[in-house]
Amino acid sequence: MMGSVEIEQTPFDKKFRGIVEEYIRESNKSIKIVTGEISAYNYFDLRNAVEEAAGRGVKIDVYASGPHTDIINRLIHHKINVFIGDRDPQEHFMICDERKVIVSVKEKNRTKRIGVIKDTANEVRKYMDMFEGLKKNARKQRILGKDPLLAALNHPI
Repeated sequence: MMGSVEIEQTPFDKKFRGIVEEYIRESNKSIKIVTGEISAYNYFDLRNAVEEAAGRGVKIDVYASGPHTDIINRLIHHKINVFIGDRDPQEHFMICDERKVIVSVKEKNRTKRIGVIKDTANEVRKYMDMFEGLKKNARKQRILGKDPLLAALNHPI
């Protein structure tokens, strides 16, 4: 175990995204994510890794406070559970296989976020409890409306 390690900031968070992608691809059992708008899903590398993990049978739960309908529908289509709540926590995080946590923290007096990896049992438990607390007060989502993306996915040309 290494405790906490800060991830170096790079343009477009390329290094951070690379580590997140690696952790997603290494996950075998479960991934729990807390985020705001799920905007990271717009990056092909992360979207592809999550969809492949779900396809391998990894159970993925996402708590978000303000995602777009198209993203919700695409996640659900890939058998990813989406929970919407009113709280947007200061820390966004991802727990992989209940062993490692990657945390994205907004720095004080800055607009940027920093990434931190945590892997001690106490730290992982703290974030598992935070996730469960947020999920408890959230609404599980179902496919919303007549989504053209979902129609295209279900009936390709």
